[in-house]
Amino acid sequence: VIVTTIKEAVVSTQSTGCKFFIKKKNRFCAQELVPGSEYCFIHNAAGSSERTRIACTLDPTHTVYKDELESHLKKCNFQKDEKDYLSKPYIKRGTNNRILEEILPVHSIDPQLLIQSLWRWHEELSISIPNEILHNGACDELLSQLNKEESSGKSGLNKHGPQISSMISHIQNRGLLDRDNVYIEFGSGKATLSHLLHEVMLKNRLIGCKHILIDKKRFHHKAERRFTHKVEGDAFRIVADITDLSLKDLFVDLNIDKSFTVISKHLCGVATDLTLNCLFNDLDFSRKIDGIFIALCCHGKITWQNYCNQGFFIERGIDKNGFEEVCKMASWYVCNQSVETAEKQALGKLCKELLDYGRIQFLQKMGFKAHLVHFVPSEVSLENTLLIATRL
Repeated sequence: VIVTTIKEAVVSTQSTGCKFFIKKKNRFCAQELVPGSEYCFIHNAAGSSERTRIACTLDPTHTVYKDELESHLKKCNFQKDEKDYLSKPYIKRGTNNRILEEILPVHSIDPQLLIQSLWRWHEELSISIPNEILHNGACDELLSQLNKEESSGKSGLNKHGPQISSMISHIQNRGLLDRDNVYIEFGSGKATLSHLLHEVMLKNRLIGCKHILIDKKRFHHKAERRFTHKVEGDAFRIVADITDLSLKDLFVDLNIDKSFTVISKHLCGVATDLTLNCLFNDLDFSRKIDGIFIALCCHGKITWQNYCNQGFFIERGIDKNGFEEVCKMASWYVCNQSVETAEKQALGKLCKELLDYGRIQFLQKMGFKAHLVHFVPSEVSLENTLLIATRL
C-alpha cells in the first residue's frame, strides 16, 4: 500500500493496526493486533470492556489483569524481592520506629496562640546558629576537575560542591579524617559525598578507611565505582530502609569491628530522626560513634511518631497536633510565597531551628557535644544547616 498523505496514513493505520486512538499524538496506535482482538497487547485492556487491569496489590507500580491477580501474586517479583530483603540478618522490620509508652491526649490548638508561644520559646532558648562556611582545598580541586569532565554542565556540582567541600572540612577540623575509620553515609543516593571524601583522604595519604553506603533505592552510575585505587572491602552498598536497619547486626554481617563516623548530605525530614533512632537503638553499640555530620532538610516531612525528642515539645505543652503545625510552618522557609513572604519565612526559620534544637538536646543527653552551624551561604542553599556531634 502506497501512502501519500498524513490523512491516508491515519486511515491506513486505523484499518490495519490497533484501534486505540492516542489523543496526545492525534492518531491511532500503530502496534500489531492481539489475535482475535481489535487492539494491541498494550491497549487491549484499555480498549476492551471485557477485562479490567488493576494495580498489583503487592507493588502498585505495575498492573495486572483483575482475573489474573491471584496467579500473579504467586510469582510477582516484588514478593521475591521482599523475601530476600527480610532474609538479611541486619533487617528488622520497623526496629527504628519509636514506641510510644503512653497515648497522650490530643487537643485542638489556636494557631495564633501557638505562634506566639513559639516566638517566646525561641527567645528563651536564645537559639543562634553561627556561620562556619569552610572550604577544603583538595576537595575544591577535585570538584573543578569533575566539572570539566562533565560535558553536559548539568552535574549539579556548582550547588552541591561547596556543601560537600565545607562538610569535609568540618569533619577534618574535628580530627575525624582517619585511615582506620569507617564512614557510614545514610541516604547516600549515588554517594558523591563519600566519593569525594575518599578522594580527599587519598590526597592526604590516608588509605584504608571503609565506606558503608545506605539507601532504600537502587542507583545506576554509583559514585563508589569511581573510587581511585578501589579494592574489595573499601565500600559496601546496603539497600535498606533506615526504619528497618539494625546497625549492630550490619557490622557483624560485614565483619567490621571499628568505631565509625556518620555523614549525610540533606537527609530528608524524618529520615534524620530515623537515623538517630538507628544509631542509639543499642546504647552499647552507640559507643562506637566518633562523630555525626548531617546536613538537614525537609522539616515539613518530619513526623511526630519518629521525631527523636518528643519530650522537648511535650514539656512546652505542644502535643501531636501542635507539632504537626510546627512542621507545616517550617516548610514555609524554603517555599516561594507571593504574599507575606518575609513574615512566613521568618516563622518557618524559627520552626526549623526549634525542631533542630530538639535534636541537639537529644544528642547532648546521649553524651555528645552537639551544635548547629550554617555551613554554606543561603545563596547556595536555603537548607544550609549542618548538625555536628562529637564525643565529649
